[in-house]
Amino acid sequence: MKTLLRLMTVLVTAGFSISSSPCQVVWTQKRVLSGQGCPMAFDSTTGRALAFSGLGETYEWNGNQWSALTPATAPVSRCGHAMAYDSTRKRIVFFGGHNEYPPYQNYDDTWEWDGGNWIRRTPAIKPSTRWGYAMVYDVARKRCVLFGGFDSTNLDDTWEWDGSNWLERKPTTRPPARWFHGMAYDSVRNVCVLFGGNDGSQVFGDTWEWDGSNWTKRTPIASAPARFAPGMTYDPVRRRTVVFGGDPTGGGKCLDDTWEWDGTTWSRKQPTAVPAARYRPGIAFDTTRNQVLMFSGNSGTPDFAGLTDTWSFDGTNWARLAPHVVPVRGMLAYDSARRRTICYGGYLAGTAQPSGTWEWDGTSWSERYPLTNPPARARSTIAFDRKRSTLVMFGGDAGTALLDDTWEWNGSDWRRASPTVRPAGRVGHASAYDATRNTVVIQGGVGPAGPLFDTWEWDGAKWTDSTHAIKPSSFIGHAMAFDERRQRLVMFGGFDLGGKLLTETWEWDGLAWSRRTPANSPAGRYDHALTYEALRGRGVLYGGYFGAKRELYDTWEWDGTGWSQRTVVTIPRSLPGNSMTFDADRERIVFFGNHTWEYATTSPARAELFGSGCMGSVGTPRLQPVEASRPWLGDVFEMDVTSAPSPLLAVVWLGASRTNWGVLPLPLDLTGAGMSGCSLLASPDILLPVAGKGRVALAIPAQTSLIGAMIHHQAFVADPPVNALGLVTSNGVSGRIGAR
Repeated sequence: MKTLLRLMTVLVTAGFSISSSPCQVVWTQKRVLSGQGCPMAFDSTTGRALAFSGLGETYEWNGNQWSALTPATAPVSRCGHAMAYDSTRKRIVFFGGHNEYPPYQNYDDTWEWDGGNWIRRTPAIKPSTRWGYAMVYDVARKRCVLFGGFDSTNLDDTWEWDGSNWLERKPTTRPPARWFHGMAYDSVRNVCVLFGGNDGSQVFGDTWEWDGSNWTKRTPIASAPARFAPGMTYDPVRRRTVVFGGDPTGGGKCLDDTWEWDGTTWSRKQPTAVPAARYRPGIAFDTTRNQVLMFSGNSGTPDFAGLTDTWSFDGTNWARLAPHVVPVRGMLAYDSARRRTICYGGYLAGTAQPSGTWEWDGTSWSERYPLTNPPARARSTIAFDRKRSTLVMFGGDAGTALLDDTWEWNGSDWRRASPTVRPAGRVGHASAYDATRNTVVIQGGVGPAGPLFDTWEWDGAKWTDSTHAIKPSSFIGHAMAFDERRQRLVMFGGFDLGGKLLTETWEWDGLAWSRRTPANSPAGRYDHALTYEALRGRGVLYGGYFGAKRELYDTWEWDGTGWSQRTVVTIPRSLPGNSMTFDADRERIVFFGNHTWEYATTSPARAELFGSGCMGSVGTPRLQPVEASRPWLGDVFEMDVTSAPSPLLAVVWLGASRTNWGVLPLPLDLTGAGMSGCSLLASPDILLPVAGKGRVALAIPAQTSLIGAMIHHQAFVADPPVNALGLVTSNGVSGRIGAR
């Protein structure tokens, strides 16, 4: 206790720059192009397209690539909004939308983009809050025209924006109430064309036109099939309204067909190249390059994968202008050999194509193009084998079969392993690398014959069935991570055979599963993300689901004894199939669920070596932190003295400075004191005891005022034959006190 008090006294009185703020862990969104909720408008004045994403990001397309803009002001994140370009006032306009993540909220605000910034307009009269509406610019009447949408009910009202005020129009005839319909302005016939939509009970396939006074239902000779949330725009060069994709049923497979309306009938186009099926894409006509431009959209696959590819349509064929800039979906693992987070697997809009192999370097995603690719699949698992520097993937759903294949990624190419014995094909299983026993472990899942509760281990050559009599209750939807400090796998959540969501925590020590009974646990859930953060020695769990489309957005940590919920201000958008892993080099968790986020403490503890010791009779004494030990608040910081004749004949100083000791500058040459070649590296303010085998254990007080303080250490070792004073010195160790 005296040592702790002295430590606090030394740190506070030595004039440290220390923080009195409480420790925090934060989720940080990485600015990477998003693929969901990205309506688009084309600015014919600048020749650039603008998109505003569901994460509140503004992107601009210059004809070759997208770039993220950083306006001084911007609307809050939302989706279900639409955008239109007012060519008279040279402004891009959007209205309303809603936040589909907590706190759920519908909006009624009006914003305009002036080419460099978002400006909020405050008209006295405006439409009610809504999302899923459609809006286009009527060139002849110089008005933005808005129809329908959804608030607490389906809407069928028509509004116009003249740049100053909203005016509700009340035509005698109007389309039935609906949301996520398509709309385009036919500049040749001077009418707004409306097609499709949804009212919650049916999907529409009707065509309506607005002439500025009334809505008229058209009766085309042929019509495109019913759908909602299609991409729809007008091609003034070919005088056709173009429709792509959409959702025909409200939950089924999306469409990838292209249709055109000439004012009389709908006709289907038969392009050679076809974009992946999608709904809610951003679409507009590029007046600079005379082509339809389409970006993003939702694939409609079971994991709601967002697309980030860019396409153009010239009236005959679609051409891909830019590939995906983020993975469509996939599972993460950290490649510690190549210092990259790897993402693989998932759907690509329900097609037979794999989503590819991707790498995250902390700034951007890049797709790899190996010579060999595993067959396309969803919900496979991957884990990185650190001993062999190899990523291991097993199983997954190919759409027509559950796979039982094992693939390995060496950083350049994929190779299929061919073990004689292997687990049954499956989906929904959990996987993690056991760094103590150097095996990749999989547990549970659903196979061709039904639920599985087995445990298998892969050592790089063979699979071993390690199923134990005592097994976890969950077979699907659970998550697993390896606790490096306690050297065991931790598993949480999922479903049992009765369909119950579990709150059970299990651990695997390489021989058997044991159920833990902590006093507090997260709520039952499935499809959550779980990884181990080695920096703070915590398992971290995020999000998941507790029912159909009922998301959880909470963050929990497991310290080996109990679960504790962390309160964080900003949270990721959790989607089915999300995954996360710990980037050991950048010391932060990477989360991906179509959006990229990172999780880390704002006050990390640090420990680094500095300076050098002097030669003794058995070598140069070395002072170093024990394994991953760091000076965490309320924890014990451990260091070892090695390369000494007798570690027990050593002392370790704790100092407030490594630049001066009183009026004496550091490092200080100790030759004059009879220690030739040795230097004092840290001010000797507190003497720390050295226990058996040369270990020093420094208890850091749980005092938040110490967060950020620097402490410095150096060992002096008795070695009589070496010099007149009979002492030699070690290198120094500096530590920054952090908080978990």
